[in-house]
Amino acid sequence: MTAVKKMIGGFKGMPAKQRVQIVAALIVTIVFLVSIPTVAWFNYQRRIAKLQKIEAPNVLYLNAAHREDSINFEINGIDAEDDIVDGYGNPVYDSSSRTTKITHKDYVFSVTGEAVNKFTIQLAYTTNNPFSYELYSAKELLESEVTKTANSEADFVTYTLNQSGVDSNLPSVSGSQYHNDASYGETLYYKIDTSETDGGEAVAGKYNLTYLNRSWDSNSNEDADLTYHSSTYDTYSTVHKDAEPVYCQARNVSAIPGSNNLEKEAFARTFILRVTWDPGELDNDLKETDIIYISVKAQS
Repeated sequence: MTAVKKMIGGFKGMPAKQRVQIVAALIVTIVFLVSIPTVAWFNYQRRIAKLQKIEAPNVLYLNAAHREDSINFEINGIDAEDDIVDGYGNPVYDSSSRTTKITHKDYVFSVTGEAVNKFTIQLAYTTNNPFSYELYSAKELLESEVTKTANSEADFVTYTLNQSGVDSNLPSVSGSQYHNDASYGETLYYKIDTSETDGGEAVAGKYNLTYLNRSWDSNSNEDADLTYHSSTYDTYSTVHKDAEPVYCQARNVSAIPGSNNLEKEAFARTFILRVTWDPGELDNDLKETDIIYISVKAQS
């Protein structure tokens, strides 16, 4: 109390001008101290308001089978003279004991996502070869879940897991058709999910494709019109007609078939891309090359 009395006495003994200055400084200090929590609360509230208005971004990943790095997805050379094989890898013979030749090849890829309910898969392909492309919903199986039949065409695609394993950038998923415990070197089996209709977008697992720019030449060969030429090649105009890509899309593909992904859960879907051709259409001596691009996009 003595110290306080001395401070008060000293303050009273000051000239009037000096006392005014001290009081003004004290008021500013008090206002400043009071304003600190006020400003902090305002900034916090504004930040919360912004976070509430921002929706989680749609995230999609395109990968090889079993969600391995996309570098493992390869569409390698197609040999029209290859034999159809059965579930054990042996040639399939016809009624005249002759081997039968393949008319399609299947390739497996996967789509993983977060905060997505529906998405579109787009194919873009050139037309040097007389190929057609089909897209199927697929399911992943272990060897113990597969039935193999002799002298009957295998109804599955095999894929041996690479050392890279599941892409580390992908979100964790689980499910009866995804085997998290599969390990390096193990062979997985992929079959068309013939029960899948995906709300009418697929028939027996085969997705309906919407073509954006397909046309036909005078010999009934598939071509692409020039609708998307500038989108593909910009201003470059010296392009062979077979290098103009045909664009097609499977739309309204469900993240979780048979259910709306209202909780925005992480998911993984597996698909089979089937490349087909009519018997006798491919000439191995021509060595023609085609390019196909696969892309995915979330739907709003």
